[in-house]
Amino acid sequence: MGNCWATSMRKTLLSGAAVPILIGHSAMAQVQPVLADEIVVTGSRLETAASDSPAPVSVIDPADLTVTTGSISIGDQLAELPQFSPSSTRAASVSPTGGNSSTGLNLLDLRGIGASRTLVLQNGRRHVSSSQDTAQPDVNTIPAALLERVEVLTGGASSVYGADAIAGVVNFVLRDDFEGLEVAGRGGVSDEGDAETFTFSLTGGRNFDGGRGNVAANFEYSTSEILRYSERDFAARETTIQIPNPADTDVPGGAPDGIPDFITVNDLRRANISNGGTINTAGGLLQFDDQGNLVPVDIGGGILPGFVTDGGSGLNGIESETLLPSLDRVAFNVLADYDLDNGSRLFFEGKFVQTDTTVFSSAPFSNLPVFLDNPFLTDQARATLSATTPSPFGPPIFLSGRVSRDIGDRGLDLRRQTFRAVVGVEGTFADRFDYEVFYNFGQTDTRTDYLGNAILPRIGLSADATVDGSGNPICRATLQTGGATGNPDIDN
Repeated sequence: MGNCWATSMRKTLLSGAAVPILIGHSAMAQVQPVLADEIVVTGSRLETAASDSPAPVSVIDPADLTVTTGSISIGDQLAELPQFSPSSTRAASVSPTGGNSSTGLNLLDLRGIGASRTLVLQNGRRHVSSSQDTAQPDVNTIPAALLERVEVLTGGASSVYGADAIAGVVNFVLRDDFEGLEVAGRGGVSDEGDAETFTFSLTGGRNFDGGRGNVAANFEYSTSEILRYSERDFAARETTIQIPNPADTDVPGGAPDGIPDFITVNDLRRANISNGGTINTAGGLLQFDDQGNLVPVDIGGGILPGFVTDGGSGLNGIESETLLPSLDRVAFNVLADYDLDNGSRLFFEGKFVQTDTTVFSSAPFSNLPVFLDNPFLTDQARATLSATTPSPFGPPIFLSGRVSRDIGDRGLDLRRQTFRAVVGVEGTFADRFDYEVFYNFGQTDTRTDYLGNAILPRIGLSADATVDGSGNPICRATLQTGGATGNPDIDN
């Protein structure tokens, strides 16, 4: 690939010395005089043939990433190549309750050492990041319809570009000679009849002034439907091997007993939490069924540490998790260049990309107080609670471990707007040296709306119902205060 993405230069022999000349941006050439007639250069961007590259360079046809696959994501297809790690795909980016920095993004990760160590360039120039946690852009902001090739260098680049290129460099080279009108559309659906995807692009370009100039513009719209864990058998149940084995008899300093310290749980459930609510009584775990009656909890293969069971009727923690986030993307790209009389070339790149992503996690859950005078208890539930006592490990009231799915699942709506503009000039002078001077501006604005987050103290106060003097249901806290308390959880 040689110098495809670097500020270019040629080496010229003068009196037997290799003298590099560098004009451009952010390139660093350290020149150390050793002898009067010798110069040693490190970190330069000397042009070399691809066969002389210290590491092999892969050149990928964009048609192999989009047209032949039907995918709407360049990043997902690149992650299929062996030199990339699949840990930064759109599916792997879901984080609805933690940080939102990478949710819905396609970040490239060469060699699996982190996206922050893979440098992504467009036409050899850096691109504004799509995340507040890494300097790498979302690959899906690259216009696929204007893509000429993808160049991948998996080593030997950090001496030129710095620590963000330790794993390598990926350069997206765009077409500078597009002429005509192209309309493209692709759609897909899974074998299960869901997870629909669709993309549409309109690209137009023309040469002018006898072929000295070219301008091209592209509009793209892409959408992908959300997919939940519960919609796939392989993902509908939580599997873990991090549960301590109750049968393990190892003692510190003793001989190994040959029994595994941890065991695999294929259908992890939380026995003390459920959709209707679970109460830990002295007589065992009881949960409210669909009719509001209390029935024994199905503990599957038995209760493990932390009220975990393998199967049963407890909470499936990933039931509402997102397997694939929804995605709606609108992008505008403009490219232009013009050859001047002196052999120089003016160029311009501009883009605007807006991406909307939605992901969901489980609904909030908490322990809700239950008294026998709660008017919403069924006669069966009240009789059952009257015949038992709360767990000796809990307070002297019944606590119901309940998932508030009637409030809604937690999640986030995330919107990113990316702006980028590059203007510059490149050319050759003295028939020996290449130069490139440009101004590169980029900005990403992010807005996140967190969904379904509840004020848990207020849920507890509203669930603790009793009756007033007229027999009407009322929040116990309101009845007890008799007026404003200064506590907003009660007064509101």
